[in-house]
Amino acid sequence: MELTAELIHGFAGSMLAKRYDGATPTPQCHMEWWDLCASKDPLVAIAAPRAHGKSTAVSHAYLLAALMFRERKFALIVSDTENQAINFLGDITNELKNNEDLISLFGIKEFIKDFRPGELFYDWVVGPVGSGKTTGIFFKLIHMASKQKPSDRKSTRLNSSH
Repeated sequence: MELTAELIHGFAGSMLAKRYDGATPTPQCHMEWWDLCASKDPLVAIAAPRAHGKSTAVSHAYLLAALMFRERKFALIVSDTENQAINFLGDITNELKNNEDLISLFGIKEFIKDFRPGELFYDWVVGPVGSGKTTGIFFKLIHMASKQKPSDRKSTRLNSSH
């Protein structure tokens, strides 16, 4: 299934919006950003003033959609500070562990490794929609601060037993 702005909008509206504090209708700029993120262009940059929902639209809704619909198997969260990146990762973990709609629809079965702030990689195994069984397909997330070089972080091999 190809990820589109419309699919991300539907995913965010049906799976995530009711869990947002003070949810509002999706602004047009989010549709434009999701269109950019879902494009085949390998280099996309999005800039907007504070309070326009960049983090909610891109770091949360788009990233979750891209991972759950298997558009991506790996994601790098880069923020101004490492703590901010860890918070984004914590929000994603919260959705994967506590969003019953998401768990049910995507058949989330197992956390290979629990979220622990300060650790580098987080792995999840999910089953395909409607299958009721784990397939061994998983994704990885990594976080870092914007001024941090990837070489500054320890590296970890993918768990090949899943």
